[in-house]
This record gives sequence, structure tokens and C-alpha cells, in this order.
Amino acid sequence: MKKNIFLSAIIISCLLLSCTGTDNESAVKNALGTWEYTVPEAPYEYQNGVVTFEMLDGKLTGYFVIQEKKMELQNIIATKDHVNFQMNLEGENISFDLKMKKKSFSGTVSYSEGKLDIFGKRKS
Repeated sequence: MKKNIFLSAIIISCLLLSCTGTDNESAVKNALGTWEYTVPEAPYEYQNGVVTFEMLDGKLTGYFVIQEKKMELQNIIATKDHVNFQMNLEGENISFDLKMKKKSFSGTVSYSEGKLDIFGKRKS
């Protein structure tokens, strides 16, 4: 009896881990590509730009391009339908929480003065 309970616990654990991996893979797959974004309430020079997510050496990476300036994303975490990451802009650490869909995303940008809404559409 104890053997069956132990075996059942192992099987359930494996199933839960495999589901988590699938969610993360789905989040990564949804994020990959280039997205045009807008942050309507940001200072004018930061309101629009492009963010790109790529796979590099089996790891999700990315960067923003704002007014022809490329800025690398840091600490990217993809879970279910969200992608979270940070970026350093002019000495300020900015955090992003994006809810990804196939052709769009929405979310928030957090920085020292509060939170702003961000929206994006898939470019490629």
C-alpha cells in the first residue's frame, strides 16, 4: 500500500513538472519576435519603440530600441502568458510585466515614480 502511494506521488509530481515546462515553453513561444509598443503616459521620447525577444543559446533574451538606441533586457522570466523583465534606463531600474497574446500584449511598466500602462502589437 505504501509503495502504491509513493509511486502515485512520483507520477503526480512528474505530471505537474511537465505542465509547468509546457506553460513556460508556451510563454516563450508567444513572446518571440519583434513588437511595436506604446506607453501613452511616458515622457514623449519613451512613448513608442520596438521590443524584440529572441532565443540565444537556449535562453530567452531581448532588447528595446528607443530612438535608435538599443537597450538589453535583464532577468527575463516567462511564465504562462506573462513575460517579466527589467531594463536600466538612464541609471533607473525599470520593471516590466507583460501579458502576451499571439498578436498583442498589454501590461505595466514600474519605476521610481509609479506605474504606467504599456501596449504592443506584433511586428514580426
